[in-house]
Amino acid sequence: MTCFKDLTPYAYLADCEPLTPKPLNIGWLGVQMPFETGFTPQKFKDKLLRFCLDEYIVLITRGFHACEFCWFPWTQWDAHDREDRYGSSAHWASTGNGEIRVLGKSAVYAAPALIYHYVVEHHYKPPDEFIEAILAGEPDSEEQTRLLSKYRGRHIQTRSSMNTYNIRIRDERETDIAAIHDVTAAAFADMEISSHTEQFVIQALRAANALTISLVAEVEGRVVGHIAFSPVTMTDGTQGWYGLGPVSVHPDFQQCGIGKALIREGLSRLKALNASGCCLVGHPQYYRQFGFENVEGLSHEGVPQQFFFVLSFNGSIPRGQAVFHAAFKAEAPPAEG
Repeated sequence: MTCFKDLTPYAYLADCEPLTPKPLNIGWLGVQMPFETGFTPQKFKDKLLRFCLDEYIVLITRGFHACEFCWFPWTQWDAHDREDRYGSSAHWASTGNGEIRVLGKSAVYAAPALIYHYVVEHHYKPPDEFIEAILAGEPDSEEQTRLLSKYRGRHIQTRSSMNTYNIRIRDERETDIAAIHDVTAAAFADMEISSHTEQFVIQALRAANALTISLVAEVEGRVVGHIAFSPVTMTDGTQGWYGLGPVSVHPDFQQCGIGKALIREGLSRLKALNASGCCLVGHPQYYRQFGFENVEGLSHEGVPQQFFFVLSFNGSIPRGQAVFHAAFKAEAPPAEG
């Protein structure tokens, strides 16, 4: 699912959105974009859950969007799991295959159905005006019912929601280089925290013969994802460590498990090389599902500790600093020899 900043005009399924002007985005979260966290009152959470019940969901897609921050995604829990965790009302809560609309004082708000999960499990704090709209409204009020009636019959089948691709993971070939560049640039194009130089980093690693592992994900003959692993220098002299990244999936194919497949295959390849371990800079929650963790005593210069992750293959953790290849400073294509 694409990420959008709160209170920006709705754009995810804009062609299917009947309202003019467009609703305002709320809670379109993902690992590539920081979001505000904080306390939200229980009364707000209880009311929000009611807005997220299946009968009020709009723009329903064929497939499900899994929470990117969870070890066990919300969408993989069955109804009884959710009921045990959140109460009887959550038995009927949508599991990430649609959106909600909330009528506010001066705007309509558009949020993914997973917003309740984001608030409860990941402490997401929506803007105050959205919280006020939830507290002041009722999902079955006359005004809200009239609003939702505009969405009747608008069930969506999007390519990214179908999640039925036959994915092939393989080593990169020389003929893939242009596609890898394009996929990487497209994947990071809308990420505010990106420097938008990831494609140049890959080119520089390749030019320096430092792409220890370079894998592509292929769907129907098209390269749609890529992952790179390169050597990392540990200041204490420990050998055999590698850095993960960049990893990218074309926006048209995101949320289909391609990124996870690339990561798992890449880590498997590292282990086959008898690597000592792998480290990366990434989102504080996403990479834990692969075994990565924050550790004391090892850091990466200029990176807050909560964003630096380590996965040891032999139980031993280096001390000091991890230094990634100089290619990670690339800001343009390498000069041709």
